[in-house]
This record gives sequence, structure tokens and C-alpha cells, in this order.
Amino acid sequence: MKDVQNVADLTQTWSPVVWQHARLEVQMHGVAPLLYRRFLDNGALNLLDSSFQDYIKSQYLLNSKRIQRVQEILMSILLESDAFGVNVMPLKGSVLINEYYKNQALRPMSDIDLLIHAADEARMEKVLTSLGYYLMCDTTKHKVFGSNNRISSINGEHPDNPVKIEVHTRINCSIGFEQYDITEYMWKNAEQGFLKLKSIIKPSRTMLLMHLFFHAANNQYKGTLRAIQLYDIHLITRSFKDKEWRQLQEIVEDMECEKLVYVPLALAAQVFEIHVPDSVMNKLQLKTPKGLKSLINSYLLDEFIAINELATLKHLFRDIKLSFYKKILFLANSQITQIYKMSMQLKWHDPGKKKFWTKISLIKPPVSRIGRWGYLIGYLHTFLLFLTSRISQLTMVTRFRKQKINQLKLLIFRHETKCENIKINIVDNNEK
Repeated sequence: MKDVQNVADLTQTWSPVVWQHARLEVQMHGVAPLLYRRFLDNGALNLLDSSFQDYIKSQYLLNSKRIQRVQEILMSILLESDAFGVNVMPLKGSVLINEYYKNQALRPMSDIDLLIHAADEARMEKVLTSLGYYLMCDTTKHKVFGSNNRISSINGEHPDNPVKIEVHTRINCSIGFEQYDITEYMWKNAEQGFLKLKSIIKPSRTMLLMHLFFHAANNQYKGTLRAIQLYDIHLITRSFKDKEWRQLQEIVEDMECEKLVYVPLALAAQVFEIHVPDSVMNKLQLKTPKGLKSLINSYLLDEFIAINELATLKHLFRDIKLSFYKKILFLANSQITQIYKMSMQLKWHDPGKKKFWTKISLIKPPVSRIGRWGYLIGYLHTFLLFLTSRISQLTMVTRFRKQKINQLKLLIFRHETKCENIKINIVDNNEK
């Protein structure tokens, strides 16, 4: 993205199958609208494959309509909340599209995140109920409300896809057994006035960036980091002032969460120009575990986010009958990515009690695995995966994983006609 003209050299030998891969990549990372405008504005759109051009253009146009709908929903919630006397703070995407993205259509949004006080939960539920929403699920992290579960398209952004409302009373991040909570800082540093509504509050620039750091760090830990998250960080940091960096540094030191800031910053700097004062970056590096620093500095962004590829492929092909060989390939990739993920997660912790309990948690199998195989096999399988992650060289695991995932893609995307039958043809008549 630093130089779109280089695309000609990178893609001139790409086959139609590889361009299909590219569609999947930009869909997963939420950057199709952004890529369209970037190439269009630089006069380089014709360097791309025609089908890929059509896809990113359609995504830009569809997301433009979707964001208009999101804005209408957001405004109705804020006005109704104000009428009910509920103190609401919009988070992440809602603030970004209104105050940082000059073109709102560049930023996809699957949901609307809101922060409220715990005492306002009942009233907030009344607000959303009055607008036609109902409680879909209640977790320790947030409550999720929805009004329509019908998915119009699984191939990217679509204005008619559901817009979920996620209501938070706490903003926290879990890294293994380590818990970090910035809720008090969010309220303490909140600013008055949002969308020309003086009664609505919003996060300060410092806390908005801090929240984005937490979200990106948590996703990297889980293996689901997206490129659009790093672009969000780039947008804010490019105009960040020294005073704001000092304020952020004070909060980070108070919470002892340097690694949660260092990792997203270092990854974003691989793709974008990130200007961070040396004094800030040096302190972040100093308090980040040595193994984690080595991991972040040694591996490329695509190696951290490849785990998300397999999850997306599973989602796209969940209703498709695959051959025995393809099923085996899916299973092999699943095991490899789990080993890779465990290896990464252990790098987040210095030796000590926290790392010990993190190891214990990695050995414990999820409930779904116990239900499928029983306790004995479930624990044995997870323990073998963990043991393999400890004795394997990470570079070997990475190389093998990437090779197998590429084989998987080649098998699945071999024929364009098959892609149409399994809903991978992204520009269809319903979306034009």
C-alpha cells in the first residue's frame, strides 16, 4: 500500500486462481473498499485483474450504502438513549467513520459497539427494544442485540446484512490469564459532543487509540488480526501529538500493559508509516517479553493473520460436501494452525506463574471437543498439540502451514464454475 505502482510487478504472473485468493484475502481483512479508492485515486486500477476490479468496486459501492444504514441506526439509538436518560459512549468504528475517515465508505462495520454504565443496562435494553431489537446473547464480555438474522451475502459487505448492537459495561482485554481493564480511563477521559449532539459523549483520542490497541492485541493473540485494524491505528497515530503520546504512556505504565501497545504498533509499522516518539517506543520495547519482540520482528503480517484464512474457508464451505482428501487437508491445516497459535500465545508471557497457568489453559480442551470425543481423547489430543508446539521449530511449522493452506486454496478454487456453485463468485447479480 506504500506504493500501488509496484502491484504491476507483483501480480503480472498471477493466474485466475491466485486472483480468487486475493478476493478472499481482502474480504477477510475488510480492505476491499480501501483498496478500490487507493488504486483508483493513484490511476492504477487498470493494473489489477478485471474480475478483481469489479469485486473491490462492488464492495466499495455496497459498503457505502451499508454505512449510510449504520449511521441511521446509530443516530436513532443515540437520540432514543438521550430521551431515556442513558449515558452512551459510541466506540471504535462509530467514532472512526465520523471523525477519522474522510470517506466513510472505506471502513466496513459489521456491528455498533456502545459503552454504558452497568446501572443503565435495563434502560438500554428498553431503548433497543423500542427500536425493534431483541437480546440475542448475553456474555461476560457484552450483550448482543439484533433485529434481523437473514444474511444477504457472505462474500463481503452488503447493506442488507444484519447490523448487530454490542452493548458493553466494561472494556477489557484477556491475554491468557492476564486481565486488563480500561473502563475507568474511558469514562474519565471522555469528551462531550458527538455527531452534533452535545449530550452524547465520545472517547478521547488517547483512549480511542488505546481501545484499538487492546482490540488488535487480543485478536493477534487469538490469531484473528485483520489489516483494517492496523489501518485504523495508522489513521489516528499520524496526527497524534506529543502531549497525547505522553498521556498514553502514563496510562500504559500505570496498567503495565506495554506489550498490548507494542505489538499492534510494531505490526502496523510493517505496512504503514507510523511516527512514534523514540522515548515512547523504547519504553514499550523494554517492558515487552523478549520472545514476543523476537516473534513480532521476525515474522511478516501475513504469517500472523493466516490462521484467520482457515477459519474463513471453513465458514464458506460449511454446507458444501467435500471429498475425503479435502476433508483430510482441512483437518491437517486445523491441527497445524492450532500448533502455530499455541506457539505464538506462549511468547506473550515471561516465565512465571502467569505463563504456567497459560500453559495449563492451553492443555485444557474446549467443551466442543470433549463433547465430540470424550474427556480422555479430548485431553490427550490437546496435550499432544501443546507438546508439538513446544518441541517444533516455529519456522518449520510456519512453512509447512503456509504450504498446506496454499494447497487447500488451489484445490478449492481450481475451477471458476465450481466457485459460482459454492457462492464464492463474489460479484453476483444480487449485489450489482
